[in-house]
Order: sequence, then structure tokens, then C-alpha cells
Amino acid sequence: MGVKSPQRSGARADRKNRIQKNQAKNLLPNRLMVPLPKHSILIRKVYTLLINNYVIQNNISNNMNFTIDMKRKSLGYSLILLFFGIFGLIIYGAYVPSRKAQKQQIVCFKFKEGTKNEAVEQHMREFAALKHEIPQIISYTSGKALPGAGGSSAEYDVVHYLTFQSEADIETYNKNEKQRAFVKNNAGSWDKVFIISSDIRQ
Repeated sequence: MGVKSPQRSGARADRKNRIQKNQAKNLLPNRLMVPLPKHSILIRKVYTLLINNYVIQNNISNNMNFTIDMKRKSLGYSLILLFFGIFGLIIYGAYVPSRKAQKQQIVCFKFKEGTKNEAVEQHMREFAALKHEIPQIISYTSGKALPGAGGSSAEYDVVHYLTFQSEADIETYNKNEKQRAFVKNNAGSWDKVFIISSDIRQ
């Protein structure tokens, strides 16, 4: 059995130490798994805090990106729905026939002597509002009566002109609560009223 030379053993140990040092120099630590001295508690705590902060920042960034993506998708869906909604309205308007006026009514009012201008304006304003409150009215216009032939005074002060689709619509208009409320609020300033209805000649 041979005896190992102390000189050879020492050379082998030195070579092993050099190899380990070179490996340590060439080793590039991973950013999340950095090897730390086991005896350093403070360094471990700092390292743990840094890793936790890194993970939290990554989670926040991912959540923000997810939220932005969801908002973009929601906006895209909204624009698509808006487009189809407008398209549907256009198609609906093209194929649904509009109501055609076939009946007309003229209403003339003569105000009592001394009626204030404020009462006349209230009368005109409230009558005009009926166009937006009673759906049976297709169109509406109004105006102050002009002098008669030869400059004579008009028999009535104001004229209202309305159109309807049918006689049933005229009856519905006359019974409407809004129309009756108009009469109740303004009848005190009227001297006389003239109403005539007729067909509209095509």
C-alpha cells in the first residue's frame, strides 16, 4: 500500500481552491435568488423586503395593465353597440311610415277689452305647448290676425292652426286633460271663440 506524498496533496488542494474561486467569480446571481451569507440576519431581512416590494410592484403593474385592457375593450364594445343602435334607428325611420295629416282645425280667439299683453302671451305660449303634450297633433302654427279688407279691424285677435290624422284624433284632442287645463286657465280673457274643422284636400 503506497503512501501519498504531502507535496502532491498540497498541490491538489491549491488547485481545487483556485477552481472554486474562479467559479465564484463567474457565477452571475439570479435577481430573485441571490446567495447570501447565512450568518447575516440583517442582510436577509433587507433582501426579503426588497423581494416583497418587487413582487408587489409587479402585481400592481399587472393589475393596472389588466384594468387598462378592460377599459379599452369596454370602449370598443360601446362603440360597436352605438353604431348598431344608430343603424337600427335609420332603418326604422326608413321603413316606418310617418303620419299623414288628413284633417285640419282652425281656432280663432277674440280677447276681452282691456286684456293685458301678459295674458295674451300666456295664452299663446300655453296653446303652443299642447303640440308637445298631445300626440294626436301632427302640426301646429299660430299668429295674430291681420286687419280686414280696407284696413278694417279683424273680428278675432289670434288664430291657431292644427292638423290631425283622423276625426277620432280630433275628438281625443278635445277630451285631453292638457287641452281642458288650457281652457280653464285662459277662458277668463276670451270674449268669443270660433272653431272650424275640415278635411285636407289632397
